[in-house]
Amino acid sequence: MVFRLGAGVFVVAVAAAGCATQSAQGNPDADRTAINALRDQFIAAYRAGDPDRVTALYEENATVMPHDQPTIVGRSEIAKHERDSFGQVSVGDVQIKSDKLQIMGDWAYDRGTFSVTITPKGGGGPMTDTGRYLVVLHRQADGSWKAAEDIDNGETPRMPPPSAPIPPTPPTPPQPKK
Repeated sequence: MVFRLGAGVFVVAVAAAGCATQSAQGNPDADRTAINALRDQFIAAYRAGDPDRVTALYEENATVMPHDQPTIVGRSEIAKHERDSFGQVSVGDVQIKSDKLQIMGDWAYDRGTFSVTITPKGGGGPMTDTGRYLVVLHRQADGSWKAAEDIDNGETPRMPPPSAPIPPTPPTPPQPKK
């Protein structure tokens, strides 16, 4: 769940995160229900523009890898990033569709797609960003789930990096006739 800023256009990308509810350890159905319910909590926190609620969904030493931005490590850095981001945009519609949720004991991963509409607070119309996400979740000692790793990949086309000029091919020397 990350905002990204590029060429003056502020776009948002979202991923599912941690869960604040208790789930029965070793009960895959309860875990799946808890992780699915967390998506609703995450969406509500984003729509509300609440950086504290969003940040609370991460482990203390979580890593966020936003598209086209440096890696963010640790809850305090994630909180700073979220406060800065929500200070620049208002979030409208948020859609998250999980394509695969795999639970493996105290760890799980959630992979899917997102769509987020934001409006810059400095002026300009609404913008929508779509993309893919992968979140690794970790069950906490109290049974709750939190995001440990979060990566997004927006589908907004990017300009390719400038390529180095191709040096001209030297002329082929004339070959003697046989």
